Amino acid sequence: MKYNKYLIITLLIFIMLLTTFLYTKNIFYFYSTIPIIICASIIGYFQEKNKLSIKTNKILNLLKYERIFYTFAVIIPYIVSFTYKIEKVENYFTIAYITSVIFLLLYAIICFKRTLLIRKELRNNNSK
Repeated sequence: MKYNKYLIITLLIFIMLLTTFLYTKNIFYFYSTIPIIICASIIGYFQEKNKLSIKTNKILNLLKYERIFYTFAVIIPYIVSFTYKIEKVENYFTIAYITSVIFLLLYAIICFKRTLLIRKELRNNNSK
């Protein structure tokens, strides 16, 4: 519950920076939103960590990797989406989006693996 106020604050800062960017078209405001996305991801990690009933090192590491891959999968298209005016970058759009899809697939695999590991741990604890 204590992380919700931080998440609301980061969301408000993100919205303010993004509207400032859209109004002024200054790229500085756009790039200053990237740490806000990373901060929201870190807050999401701690919220998920508090929700877990079983906290082993393996489960926490999988949760950490899951949040990292999801953050990269979101940031890559976010950054690439505003560079469409540069002709030299056009060739790399496909590479960026493929990388983002790979990160999303890794996120899904790790999420599935973490869920199975939690179920296995719960079964082992219930059988004892």
